[in-house]
Amino acid sequence: MTIKIIDYGHSGEGVGKSQGKVCFVPFALKDEEIQGEITSNTSKFCRVCLTKIIKKSPLRLEPPCPYFEKCGGCAFQNLKYKDEIDVKLYMLKNQLKKVGFNGDIDVFLSPNEYGYRNKIKLFCCGNDLALNKIGSQQLVPIKHCLIAEDRINKAIESVQTFIYAKNLGKSLENVYIRCQNDEIIVWFKFARKVNVQFNGLQIMLGAKAGIYSSVGKSELQHISGIEYLSAKEFDLDCKFLPNAFHQVNNKVSEELYREVLSSVVGDIVINAYSGAGVLSGIIAKSGKTVYGIELGASEHQSAEKLKEENKLNKLFNIKGDCAKVLPNLISTDLQTLVVDPPRAGLDKKVCEAVNASNIKRIIYISCDSATLVRDIARLNNYKIKKIKLFDMFPKTSSKETLCILEKFDDKKL
Repeated sequence: MTIKIIDYGHSGEGVGKSQGKVCFVPFALKDEEIQGEITSNTSKFCRVCLTKIIKKSPLRLEPPCPYFEKCGGCAFQNLKYKDEIDVKLYMLKNQLKKVGFNGDIDVFLSPNEYGYRNKIKLFCCGNDLALNKIGSQQLVPIKHCLIAEDRINKAIESVQTFIYAKNLGKSLENVYIRCQNDEIIVWFKFARKVNVQFNGLQIMLGAKAGIYSSVGKSELQHISGIEYLSAKEFDLDCKFLPNAFHQVNNKVSEELYREVLSSVVGDIVINAYSGAGVLSGIIAKSGKTVYGIELGASEHQSAEKLKEENKLNKLFNIKGDCAKVLPNLISTDLQTLVVDPPRAGLDKKVCEAVNASNIKRIIYISCDSATLVRDIARLNNYKIKKIKLFDMFPKTSSKETLCILEKFDDKKL
């Protein structure tokens, strides 16, 4: 089938029409004419695999990665960085129009287009390390990932050699590799219990590396080497476990946190969905009283360690579900609520509790603009004061958005 691409979808794919039906075409660019094959079909839309470009966009580039259009990681290696940002801004503005926002959007660019990711999740395809194929559960074996940090790619080579030597492909589900500065941790997630000696891999990875292992949903087991990854964030000494949440792009997250810190008002702050406690710690270090709420056990453990090592007496980490904890924690003295939820966005109960509160300012950090817009609509006692796009994930369709909301009846803060 032949399709003219007239727009972009939420995930950065090209959008066109054929026989009155909307078609989503990954890796197709606006104003291109393409040929493709339907991979899935519904009564309202279909997904199409690009097979040939009849009319090429003048913006199209040759992608540098041999796995582009195969693995599901990147969407925009076929564009210059400036053009990629234009597309992301266009996508974000279209989403925000749904809640009546037509104002300016500031942008913070990533200093690095490639080599910025400090973590990667890999699958096993036989004894090969792999990533998911676009739009499916099929796997694409890889030797490296261009958006991952160099230290991760070097570790991939060592881990791959180790898996082949031990023939682990049949029992190994995933390999997670995370790095911070010159430290690296590799976490092996097995489908069933196996007897493996990791000494050889530890030697290959070096002294500033650590190895963890788990079976199914069991707890992590430290095997050898370092136990935590260490980071310096705004003069805070941070240590976190390999399965604790931490932003993937160090340089962009630093600027994001700086913007959040400058936007906080009042002396008491709640940081909901607080992860490993880095942002909570940064705000507490500035002299504010901070309540961090996080459900994840490893994230809570990392946050408590951060509090202890930095002697943050005004930081209180609460392990629990935000939907249950937050409504009982809101007080009349609270002026700023910071939220950094997962892609699913805020729980409806959280929105209801916030609407009924006297909170003056909400600082919403979002990795999914669709759920951000849904939640802005739910937070109907608040108006948008500022929107800023932080390009945390270059070459992918993902983006980090900072939205500052203020209560309608507030005076200028």
